[in-house]
Amino acid sequence: MSSPQVQIAALRAYVRDLDHSLTEGRIPPGGMEDLKTAVDELRSRVWAIMTAASSPDGQAVMQRFRLRRAMETIARVTAETRAGRIGRDQREFLLLTDSAREFLRAAQPEAGT
Repeated sequence: MSSPQVQIAALRAYVRDLDHSLTEGRIPPGGMEDLKTAVDELRSRVWAIMTAASSPDGQAVMQRFRLRRAMETIARVTAETRAGRIGRDQREFLLLTDSAREFLRAAQPEAGT
């Protein structure tokens, strides 16, 4: 794994390349939503990492971050499903349903404890 300085330099170079792509119109209009989502996710993750690094319990901070992200994602997918924007016949929908069931099983307290 490279040092944080190398990673930051690589991130800056990537952002410069992305800026050039945007300026030259090489990102199709439909790709802008994906780009916005990716940038927002990156911002959120970096903020969580910085917060965790300055916290006495960084691991708990990261756990809360992951749980919040999962809650937000589930809420969006639920709303899109109810609105009919996500097809229930998609393979990924079925896999998500299986994952949700597994999560619910894992979240239940163990019998007898």
